[in-house]
Amino acid sequence: MRYLHPEYSMVDYRFENFDLKHLDRMIVLANPLDSKNKRKNQERYVRIAYESLVDFLAKDNRKNYFLIEETSQELNPVVFAIRNRNFDLADRKLKELIKDVSMRIYQLEGGIKSYDNQIEDYPLMVAEDIQY
Repeated sequence: MRYLHPEYSMVDYRFENFDLKHLDRMIVLANPLDSKNKRKNQERYVRIAYESLVDFLAKDNRKNYFLIEETSQELNPVVFAIRNRNFDLADRKLKELIKDVSMRIYQLEGGIKSYDNQIEDYPLMVAEDIQY
């Protein structure tokens, strides 16, 4: 559950001094919760996450294009790491793949030709560069 984090449903979060201009002043109050209802909500959250993936794939009217086919060789390092139960490596490989695909999408959408791979804050640069 590295990405879904159903355990967050077992905590009630409250925020004091919330100000987007001064986030350093914000105080997060976390109150642990435990009930049968909360545990069922965790299970429901995970189940719905996977069911929605199935629903997404089943719809034909999506105006999406995929840059990676399910048989793509680009997925092999991720799948190989998962099969070997090396989940940290799989996570790193997946993030590398997401970065690469994000770059291709940005280029297809009329963005820049390429960034230097040494830049660590690529996602921030893309977000800052988008014109709304």
